[in-house]
Amino acid sequence: MKSKISFFNKTIFKKNVTLYWPVWGIYTFFLLCALPIRLWFNYNDRYSHMGEEDKLIALLEAVEPGFYTFLIAVMATFAGMAIYSYLYNSKSANMIHALPVNRTQLYGTSVISGLAFLIVPQILSFILSVLVCLDAGITRVEYLAMWLGVSIATAIISFAIVTFCAFFTGQLVTLPIYVIIVNFLAVTMDYVIRFVVSSFAYGTSELLESSIQKVIEWLTPLVCYLQNVNIVREYDKLGYAVIGGSLQGEFYIISYLVVAVILYAVAYYTYQKRQIEHAGDLITVRWVKPIFRWGVGTIAGFMGSLMLRFIFMSIGIYINLFVYIIFLLLIGGIFYFLADMFVKKSFRVFRKANWKGCGAFSIVLLLSFAGLYFYSEVEQNYVPKASEVEHVLIDGHYSSVFSGENVGTAIEIHEAIRKNINELEVFEYRSNYTGVDYTYTSIVYILKDGRRFQRYYIIPCEGAGKEILEKLEAAEGGVENFLSSGFGSNYKNLTSFEGGWLDYCVNIGAQDSYGWLTEELTKVMANKLYQAVLKDAEEGTLIKYNVGSYNDMDKYEESFVYRIHFRFEIEDKHLSTASFWDKYYDREDESEGSAYISTNFDIAFGKDCKNIIQALIDTGIIESEDVLLWTE
Repeated sequence: MKSKISFFNKTIFKKNVTLYWPVWGIYTFFLLCALPIRLWFNYNDRYSHMGEEDKLIALLEAVEPGFYTFLIAVMATFAGMAIYSYLYNSKSANMIHALPVNRTQLYGTSVISGLAFLIVPQILSFILSVLVCLDAGITRVEYLAMWLGVSIATAIISFAIVTFCAFFTGQLVTLPIYVIIVNFLAVTMDYVIRFVVSSFAYGTSELLESSIQKVIEWLTPLVCYLQNVNIVREYDKLGYAVIGGSLQGEFYIISYLVVAVILYAVAYYTYQKRQIEHAGDLITVRWVKPIFRWGVGTIAGFMGSLMLRFIFMSIGIYINLFVYIIFLLLIGGIFYFLADMFVKKSFRVFRKANWKGCGAFSIVLLLSFAGLYFYSEVEQNYVPKASEVEHVLIDGHYSSVFSGENVGTAIEIHEAIRKNINELEVFEYRSNYTGVDYTYTSIVYILKDGRRFQRYYIIPCEGAGKEILEKLEAAEGGVENFLSSGFGSNYKNLTSFEGGWLDYCVNIGAQDSYGWLTEELTKVMANKLYQAVLKDAEEGTLIKYNVGSYNDMDKYEESFVYRIHFRFEIEDKHLSTASFWDKYYDREDESEGSAYISTNFDIAFGKDCKNIIQALIDTGIIESEDVLLWTE
């Protein structure tokens, strides 16, 4: 009997439920273990005496969406492979399309079946979890409702992606591959582009961030969802006690739900146009086939040629631009024809028409590389203006932070590197064969508009590198720069020490016998030692143990050079080396609204640092200078 609902067939739905019960059965088992059973064990086993806050934390941990998002995405793929499996076998496809049901009913029933496989177990887990919480005296079940809402939305979105992919292929095994491609194609292409650019833009360990990165994030649904949708904890005013939770990422959920509706519509339209005889084909939509050939050829061409370039350069064979282009076109062309073989399910692809298509592909591939190579030149030679820069860190013998008026010094060093960039690049790939000493340095920028990037170089100690290292050594050797890099630009007024420790070596009595000791520093000790550090730095006895010479790198590497490790707080606007990286990676202090960053700094000192040694005696750490051992 024909269904009264035009987009639903009761018989086919029952068949899906009974035939594919392992899919929804396994999913139900995982959900029950992850939520209600987990909560029951938490509240009734070894945590039976937990306080109200601990019970709330246990509930919030159980409903965090991350695990469930991944689980739903995987199970949605399996559900789609089961429900749409009739499309991928000629016998099954002909049989089911011969039944007295139209494609609208088949499509609607399949979608409803897949969503039922995912959503019904979620509702069941929600109901059981509510009962478990009420039994444990927990009435804050609104977080379970948040979890259910997020899970249902995730199921709708995930199954939309699977449904969209299902009608573009005629092979069951390729459906999960298509799902992976849809989820990660944008970020993969972005990676390939950035990899190509950074490979030809010498020193670019990180490219300058751009607004397109936000678009890439949106076009990577699973990753974007995992990063932005969460149930976050809420704390009391002191920032210690957990008092609740809130849903984060509603805008992403709503946006992807809108996209899901569009994907369902596109899939429905594609199904109406799909021909049954395409069962078994890799791709069932004609206009997708050239995109597949060109996409495979492009990605394989760029990645394969870069791998060959790195292999040759790793053994000292420098690959110039012309040779790389030959690699690119050759590998790209090979994979273009391989992709065509999979599309046509035939080895007979070397025909005149295909050679013309490969020629057009090669021209576009070459033009694409030309654009990327031009962009790499821009990236390689980019040095921001001092007015655009908030902070710079240059890593040589130690990490120097430049802010305010000192930014110009860092820009000068970077400009000196840029002027000799080609010579430095050739040297890096041939350094194992030259016998010339060299050093590593990196330059890290935080710009005023919030963007940040890093450059990394190998600099020889002679030739073009000599002038660069002289500028770097002059910048590192300054007392003010050394102290501000370690303790922040406000180092003269620094008082907020939390403590630290001292590593030192003492004579333990026997001849030629010594041992290393570690002394914890109180706030008073740390402040006393800090004042001594300032005096020894100003007197010129300290910096040489922390900053060497690029012409004599081993000069101050003595056996017994001791270290003081300071722990302190610093204002965000007066960055030290450690707090610079906190800002670079957006690591903020846990105290909400705090203008301070907890950070640290190591100081090495030697036997002529009299003020530090006297401070060690005054604080009672050592009895006299005689207990310390030094290299003669």
